[in-house]
Amino acid sequence: MKKLFLVLLLGLMVMGLYSASRFKVYQDMVVTENLRLRTSKYDGRKVITVLNKGSRVKIIEIKDEEEIDGIKSNWVYVEVQRNATDKDGNEVKYGVCGWCFGGYLEETTPSVVIPDYNNGNGTIISEINNGKQIIRIRKHEQKVKIGDLMWLDTKIHPSIDSADVIYSFKEKDKMEIFEIHEIWDIETNKQKVWIKVKIGEISGFLYYGGYSPYENNTMEIMEVINSSGKTWTVRKLTQTLALFGPEDTVGLRDKPGEDSKIIAYVPTSYKNGNSQINFEIEAITEEKDSEKGDCWIRITYNGKTGWINGEYLSAERGGPKYKTPEAYLDFHFGGY
Repeated sequence: MKKLFLVLLLGLMVMGLYSASRFKVYQDMVVTENLRLRTSKYDGRKVITVLNKGSRVKIIEIKDEEEIDGIKSNWVYVEVQRNATDKDGNEVKYGVCGWCFGGYLEETTPSVVIPDYNNGNGTIISEINNGKQIIRIRKHEQKVKIGDLMWLDTKIHPSIDSADVIYSFKEKDKMEIFEIHEIWDIETNKQKVWIKVKIGEISGFLYYGGYSPYENNTMEIMEVINSSGKTWTVRKLTQTLALFGPEDTVGLRDKPGEDSKIIAYVPTSYKNGNSQINFEIEAITEEKDSEKGDCWIRITYNGKTGWINGEYLSAERGGPKYKTPEAYLDFHFGGY
């Protein structure tokens, strides 16, 4: 199950990353006309919000071309950037994601923003652009126990891109992770990711593939919110989860915490074989709710961005519920 899940996941990522198009993944774009941001076509392409002309977005995924109003372009999955507004001039939160027609997007100069990780995992230690490659090194400290060797790259190398092997994994080895090295080829728009590791007294580098656990600055700190007598650290996390609940709806709250204000009611999936309702989550609190035992999750529904508790969310796939870097690395290497 784990092997099949990871193969499918990597396949989808590769398809999205290298789709032939005038667009590139993680390209910064600006909206040229008021533009509807939608859910996926499988959910009827419902409108999430209407972005104001001049709002900035970042391309996350690229899909098939379509012709609309005489313009032929791709449908693209985008992440709203800072200082965006809707057609009425209201703020659209950073990290809101959805699909839009690319014919009303133009490339713009990327914003220079250093993501905040509070010196924890994900913090960018160094970044070099030599004209050919962008080489980014991130802090990541974690201990994992090696599991099934059948689908792992089991070799540790003395340096990045070296063919020499200084150690091969054994099942139940205990491995320490220290850094994530993201190497992006500017010309091909492809990435290689290496992990700096240590097993016993042996230190080296492990090739992880073309996808970083911190892709698009996953888990950066977006804001800090005080509500319900607690401080909540909000981190970016983009993924799709199904919403279930004991009632037909779940209250969407203006802030994390049960004492916050309900601003809308979100429909839930039914547990008895009826249709399933999926939502794109945008952010997660670092802290868990002491009563509910889960984190608070930010979503956007019918133009309103708010919070629901993660106890109502579930993932259909195998693997961890939340795609945090720590959870995925633990799952990838062992999942003990």
